[in-house]
Amino acid sequence: MRVIQLPLSLAEFTLLDQTLAGRGPVAEAAALEWEVYASVPLHGGTLTDPQLSTLVQLLHQDLSIPQACLLAIAS
Repeated sequence: MRVIQLPLSLAEFTLLDQTLAGRGPVAEAAALEWEVYASVPLHGGTLTDPQLSTLVQLLHQDLSIPQACLLAIAS
């Protein structure tokens, strides 16, 4: 069994967007049947409104900003 932990960022959405689309290093590790864990720091609560709005759009438009943050770190 192989396990890897990869960082995802709520401040920089490229990797999160790739992961949600089934692309990028998280998806590649999963395709190798590795157990994948992602760490998602909340950057000390310093995310800007545009970053938070983008996060909500990426995850689910009906979520509140706190719900989107919790979904990102819990998944």
